Amino acid sequence: MSQLSSNYLFCSSAITMQCLSAGGPAVEPARTFVALVNDSINYDDDAVCLQSGIYKLAESNPTSTSTAIGTQIQPNPARDQIEVTLTGKLEGMCRIELLDALGQMVIAEKMNCKDQTKTINISTLKQGMYSVKVYMNTTTLLVQKLSIIR
Repeated sequence: MSQLSSNYLFCSSAITMQCLSAGGPAVEPARTFVALVNDSINYDDDAVCLQSGIYKLAESNPTSTSTAIGTQIQPNPARDQIEVTLTGKLEGMCRIELLDALGQMVIAEKMNCKDQTKTINISTLKQGMYSVKVYMNTTTLLVQKLSIIR
């Protein structure tokens, strides 16, 4: 890794550790950039925001049980299309974005979250590394690497 890209990674890592509410629009692209290098980092936004003095309101129904929400992208590495599968109890609209190595959105798809499966044509994309982000309403459910190999 060159000195310049090492410096970018160091600066981006510092940005990724900020509270989403306080860090502004730079936090998500920085997390996408760092995920291209190391996708095993988990961000505890609740703890970070609490340390910054930003409090999250409690749910209106504290007795509700939450089911695990997750996603799966297959195949990875991919060639011409991918299938995004959502798990858990989801409602509303979901948005799936594919971002290139520079954090630029190259594909954006919408789906009803209840459908839980979406096939996306990626045949127009160049070979390389991409990030896949899945949003439900305004909440990020997943940021994952995707390799396109032809």
